[in-house]
Order: sequence, then structure tokens, then C-alpha cells
Amino acid sequence: MDFIIYSRNFLPLNDAEGYCTARFANALASSGHHVHVVTMDHPQQIPQDVCDELIPMVKTITRVPSKGAVKSYYPRIRYQTPEWDAIDYGESIRCLKRVLSGYDKPILISRMCPAASGIVSWHCRKHASLWINHFSDPFPNYLKGGFLGSIMNAFTMRWARRFLDDSDLCSITCNEVLQFFEEKFGNIDRQKFVLVPHIGDPFLQPEPWQNPFEGKPFMAHTGNCYDGRYASEIVKELQIMGANNVHLGFLQAGAMLDKDQELIRKSGIDFKHISLNSPRTASAIFNTATINLVVDLKTNYGYTPFIPSKFVYLLFCDSPIVVFARNDSWMYKLAHQFPEAGIRFADVNLEGHLAEVLTDLVGMLSCYSADRSAIRQLFSGQNVIQGLLDRVTEFER
Repeated sequence: MDFIIYSRNFLPLNDAEGYCTARFANALASSGHHVHVVTMDHPQQIPQDVCDELIPMVKTITRVPSKGAVKSYYPRIRYQTPEWDAIDYGESIRCLKRVLSGYDKPILISRMCPAASGIVSWHCRKHASLWINHFSDPFPNYLKGGFLGSIMNAFTMRWARRFLDDSDLCSITCNEVLQFFEEKFGNIDRQKFVLVPHIGDPFLQPEPWQNPFEGKPFMAHTGNCYDGRYASEIVKELQIMGANNVHLGFLQAGAMLDKDQELIRKSGIDFKHISLNSPRTASAIFNTATINLVVDLKTNYGYTPFIPSKFVYLLFCDSPIVVFARNDSWMYKLAHQFPEAGIRFADVNLEGHLAEVLTDLVGMLSCYSADRSAIRQLFSGQNVIQGLLDRVTEFER
């Protein structure tokens, strides 16, 4: 089969969705199908050797020149979207239609986020034999306030409805997001959705890095840490550990507010902060950290319709993992479904729980063991792609 993947965010852009789409495209090509990626002509934000390692099987990539630095209101009005990247939609649509027309029965897969991938693909769907729209996150996740915001929100909700109604299949990273769509749009056809979670392999080869805790135990959080990822709650838990004289350093690799950094330092915890500019550095930290902390996104839905890609990548290394999330998240369910994987869970709604879990884990590190072979299979490229292919075959019968 010929698969055309349209993703605005793709390598060599240093973007979370770019890495997810790269692993997906490579796994799909590795299954023996032809994969043609259409994306923007992004600047080289990551080294070429990283691209080569992640997508060795993807041979055909078409890049559309971008006018991203230019802000224009007309494209936003024309395509009825609040997104400034609408300035690139016209050329992207023309290019994607040309690519699709070059194949007999192409299957179009749009990878959202951002919404641009779905909007461009919606305009091109009739040139494909099948359109699969992938939601990496719930959509729309963020809406605007005010009068103008209400108009933009109406456009956004209309696009979401089109993505759900006009695509042939919708793929999602976790089944928990179905509740989100039902609350936003009423009854949905659950049979239309196929689970296509993040893919964990290949695990990027690490690069040498300056470990500020050389010879000392430390917990690492890679990625930005802000209030939307329970930053204040993490600070409180570290303060509890500091008060109890738990000797575990904390490395924040990524952005963090100065006020939160200062509070951690005052807690007595040995705290270090570094910038995270390379995915290979992230791999090195994953492998080196005594404990890796995964923090979920904070929501006001009353449930958790996400699974962080970082959690999936960490499953493919052997270091201890502590998840700080709600107890209705898929990560919570996986920790209990695969107890042999050695994933410790701390409830964000129970003050002191993370400090307790970390303290217990520090005390048993010498005898810690984990067998992640089964859970890795769940998030392997081969397994994820086979699940998608089975649904495509079923749909085409």
C-alpha cells in the first residue's frame, strides 16, 4: 500500500510531534509499505545523524517552502482558523494534491498536532482512497476568551467536527481521549477510532554529557516543568523530602520558572538545572539518572486524556521510572497491568505521595529490578503499525 503522511511538524524540526511522526513513518515503512512524507521545509534544528537514525526507511520526503515568519490575516479568514500558519495552507494543499495524484490508491494520514495537518488534509481528502486523521492530543484542547476569541473558537470547533465526521478513520494515542470527544461533541462513532499510541523504538543513541551529579544518586525530569505540569506540586514534594533529609538530587533538564528553582534550592534538595537542546542528551539522561520522573499534563476535565511520549521512550531504557499523574490516566493503568516493569506511581491529588514513593524507592535501589519486555512490545513500532494495518484492511473489505 502507498501511504502519504502529511505532517506540518516533521524532522529536522526539534518538535515533540516531529519525533513521534518520524518513528511512526519509519515503522510503517519498515512493515514493507511505501511511505511518502509531505511536510514543510523546516530549518535544520537537529543534527542530520539524528534524522538518519530515526527514519532510515523513509526514502521519499516532499518539503513545502514556508512563509511562517510572515503574519497575514487573509489566510486565517479564508481557511477559518485562528492559526497564523494558515499563510502556508494554500501551497501545502496544492503540493499535497499533486503528490496524492501521483499514486493509484493512496492512503492519506494527517498527523495532528498542529491543526494545520488536519486542515490541509481535509482539503485534499477526495484525492485519497482513505483518509486517517491522527489526534496526538485532544482537539480542541485550548480555546480563547473574549468576543473575537468566541468567533475563533467557533471556527476551531467546526474544524474539529470536520475531522471527526469527514475522515474515514481517526487514530488516537490513548483510549481515554474518547471521553473528551464525547463531552465536546456528543455521541461519536467509537468504531471509527483506532488506537495508535506513541512508538518507543528506536531508542536514540545517547551522546556524552556533563553529569552534574557524577557519583551521586539523582532524579531527572526532562522537558519543560511549569504549572501545566504540576510544577508547584513537585516543589512541595521536594520540600517534604528535604525536610526529611532524603538524599536525592534533582535535575531539571528543560525550562523551569526562576521562582520554582529558588524554592527547590531552599528546600535543601541538591538541585541542578540545565538546558535540553539535543534528543541525544535526553537519551543520555534517561540512561544515567538514578530515577526518571514523568509528569502528566494538568487538566480541568476531571480525567486525563493524554499519554506523554516521554513515558513511552523511557520504557525502552532500564532506569527506574516514577509517574506523577492522576489515578485515571493510562500510565496508572499500565503501571498496574505490567507490575514487572518496575513503574512506580504517585497520585498528584495526594499531597506527600510523590515524596513517599521516592523515599521508598531510594531505600530499595540496590535490589530494584524491572522486566519491560512485555510493555515494550505494546509500544513497539511493529505492534503499533500492525494494529493500524489490521483496521485499514478491515475498512477496505
